[in-house]
Amino acid sequence: MKKIIWIPIILILILVIIIIIVLQSKKEVKISNMKELSLFYTVGYYANADIRYELKCSDKCIVTFKDQGKEAKEAIKYEIPKEKVKELEEVFEKYQVSSWDGFNKSDNGVLDGNSFSFYLVMEDGTKISANGYMRYPKNYGKVKEKIEELLKKEK
Repeated sequence: MKKIIWIPIILILILVIIIIIVLQSKKEVKISNMKELSLFYTVGYYANADIRYELKCSDKCIVTFKDQGKEAKEAIKYEIPKEKVKELEEVFEKYQVSSWDGFNKSDNGVLDGNSFSFYLVMEDGTKISANGYMRYPKNYGKVKEKIEELLKKEK
């Protein structure tokens, strides 16, 4: 009788140990030296109701911006200072954007909602991607706001 009691306890302990090992093996990604960034989101279900920010950095950092209601060929390109990119990396660290990697959730009960797509590549080849339809990762709104603030064209 005593053996039967110990079997479930041993199995639960093994499961707990496995979970701890898996959680500790998930390495925290430091966001630095961004090479590419893409944020696409919709603001309704009408044609061309999307907004796109794309950033590509090498010697210079170039933003391609497509506003709502514009065709892709009407996107504008402009250079931003690398200091803005560093600020953006700090925002990504503050709000733990690396934890977004693999986020892919949707609310299938909504037919005319909003969606987003986020993609980041760093110089070392590390990639972070997230997608959602009426579901968003933690701090998405704050991060989106900062991306728009830091990547907007200066007048």
